[in-house]
Amino acid sequence: MRVDRIVGIFLLLLIYQCSVIKPGSVHQSGSLPIFEGSDATNMTAHVGSTALLSCKIRNNEENNPVSWIRLRDWHILTTDQSTYTKDQRFLVLHHPGSSEWTLVIKYVSQRDEGVYVC
Repeated sequence: MRVDRIVGIFLLLLIYQCSVIKPGSVHQSGSLPIFEGSDATNMTAHVGSTALLSCKIRNNEENNPVSWIRLRDWHILTTDQSTYTKDQRFLVLHHPGSSEWTLVIKYVSQRDEGVYVC
């Protein structure tokens, strides 16, 4: 009988904030939304833990919807406060008036590894 050993599994979750606009860019109705931080952020989570992926958006004056997408399958996980997956481990945290949108992944497993786009 063969027993596999798992010494320590870590997940790499990548947050990629797309459509990054340079500060100072202006369109007809005012400033365009700006994604704060770097273009990509690496995040490691322990299996079984909770992963918090943060996305900060400034100048979202028109309250454009904010979505989290898993690139592996192009699944829209959340848009604004709504969740579009049957997997109840995923949810979004956002306080009205705040510029931060946080994707929460509870009980992280190896299958959660991948790229997540805000």
